[in-house]
Amino acid sequence: KPWATMIRCGQAALAALRHVEDVQAEARVLNGLATPYQRLHRYDEALDFLQRSLRLRRQASDLRGEGGVWNNLGSLYGDMGRLDDALDCFRRALDAAIRSGDQYYKSAALSNIAEAHLLLRCPDQASEPAREALAIARQIGYPQVEALAWTSLGGACLALGQPAAALDHYQQALAAWYRTGDRPRTAAAHLRLGDLLHDTGSTAQARHHRSHALVIFEGLGDPQAGELRARLQETAFRRPART
Repeated sequence: KPWATMIRCGQAALAALRHVEDVQAEARVLNGLATPYQRLHRYDEALDFLQRSLRLRRQASDLRGEGGVWNNLGSLYGDMGRLDDALDCFRRALDAAIRSGDQYYKSAALSNIAEAHLLLRCPDQASEPAREALAIARQIGYPQVEALAWTSLGGACLALGQPAAALDHYQQALAAWYRTGDRPRTAAAHLRLGDLLHDTGSTAQARHHRSHALVIFEGLGDPQAGELRARLQETAFRRPART
C-alpha cells in the first residue's frame, strides 16, 4: 500500500541521514514521514515527526520551511480534534509566510484558517480568509491551495444556509484536486460532494461520488474505506469497477 511504502522509504532515508549532517534534509524527511502516519490515524507518531522537523527548521533559521511545518501541525491537530491548537498553528504559519514573503504558504495558511473557523462553528469568519487565499492561488497558479479555498468557501456557504452555492464551490474544489493528482484529497472531495448531495435529496449523484471515493480510499489502504463501504452497502449500491 502507498502509505506503507512511504513509511519504509522515509525510515530508510532517516537512517541514511544519521551519517550525514544535513539538518534541512532531515527536516524534510521528518515532515514527509508525518503524512502517512497521519493518514493511517497514527497521530502521536505523526506529531512527533512534525515537532522534530519544526525544531530543525528553527535551528536552520528556515522561516519558509517553518511555515510549512506549522501548516502541517495545524492539519494534524485538526484531525485530532484539537481545533484551538490547529487555529493557533495556522496563524503561526501565516505569520511565518508573511515574514518570508512566501505566497504559497500564505495562501495555504489563509485557507487553513478559514477551515479552522468552520470547524469551530464560526462560518462568518471563514469567508474572508478563504477568498483571499483563492485570489492568491489563482494569481500564482496553485491548484492545491485553490482547491482548499474552494472547499472552505463551500463549507461557509453550507453553514450559512446556501447549499446551492456550496455545491458549486465543492465541484470547483473537486476539479482542482484532480488537477493536483492528490488522490486522498480527491477522494475526500468526492465524499464531501456525496454527503451534500445526499442531504439535498440527490441520492443517485450522492452514491456516484461516494462510490468513487471508496475506490480511491481502497486503493490507498485508507481506514475510511471500511466505514464508507458499510454506508454504501446499507443503500445496496454497487460501486463502479476499477479502471
